Amino acid sequence: SNLLANDIDLNLNLGNQALKTIRIFYWICTLVALISYYQAEPYYRPPIFFVSISMAVSFIGLDILLCTYEKNIQIYTLFSKILILSLILRLSAYFISPHPIGVDPWGHANLIKDISIYGTSYLPKHAYYSNYPLMHIYASTSSLLGNLTTKGAMSIVGVVLTVSTIFVYTAVNKITNSFQLALFSMLLINFSDFHIQWSIQLIAMSF
Repeated sequence: SNLLANDIDLNLNLGNQALKTIRIFYWICTLVALISYYQAEPYYRPPIFFVSISMAVSFIGLDILLCTYEKNIQIYTLFSKILILSLILRLSAYFISPHPIGVDPWGHANLIKDISIYGTSYLPKHAYYSNYPLMHIYASTSSLLGNLTTKGAMSIVGVVLTVSTIFVYTAVNKITNSFQLALFSMLLINFSDFHIQWSIQLIAMSF
């Protein structure tokens, strides 16, 4: 009840120069992560990639703490920073292999292909996913509309899961009346292990 009754002050007062420096370092780390990924050998992401991503996440956290007042442009910028970094981490893992990542995604990929080609999955009535093939229909639709491969279309499901974390911000901000705590919540869930896994090893529940 104390959490909901009082305003939560998470501000750090380090000055505008420190904020500018932190924002510059964020983009440097993001650029280093991208360069290291594209220069890496196939099926490999070097340690510098993960170090750069981790540092960039830390700089986003500091950026959130240094926001002294709620301003829409600041919030949209922080949304973008969180989502950009989150998508880099997920898509770099997802496209590190030309094949679906994990065991179950292979089965889902085949169902999506069936829907794209035949208009139905030919699932037996007792099959586990026959009652809620929403992810498969969405991915097959994305494949047709975007002229994407099945794997590329499945990656859109991971993007949807990532972008949906904006609703975490909305819910926490409504409950706590603290945009900083809401941004922190969005940041933490984007880089939690289970959320990352469900964005890479795509299954029906990811959607």
